Amino acid sequence: MQGMKRMKTHDPHTEAAMDDAADLDLDLAVTAQSNVGDILPPDAVASALTASVSRAQAGYDLECRPGGPYTKEAPPPGLVFSGYQKGCTGIVWMPAPSPASAPQQKKTD
Repeated sequence: MQGMKRMKTHDPHTEAAMDDAADLDLDLAVTAQSNVGDILPPDAVASALTASVSRAQAGYDLECRPGGPYTKEAPPPGLVFSGYQKGCTGIVWMPAPSPASAPQQKKTD
């Protein structure tokens, strides 16, 4: 902390503490750590990704649950794909836009 100015206080204890702090060599680097630590096996993330892809490819039913004939590319009639639930454990459908709300192309003669 050399070259830095600091505010003077009128409390000798605070002054002594500030002097001690000025002599510290602090490492303020941040190290990212996992919140699951060593609990998961090393291939857990790859296994989870493989499982979610398999669920997505297997299809979903009209109620958004796995195990039906509908997919992102082939949604139920009148619905369109909106998103997947976490881990592809389900799918989210939304109503397809009505033809009236679709942009109209101008005819050129």
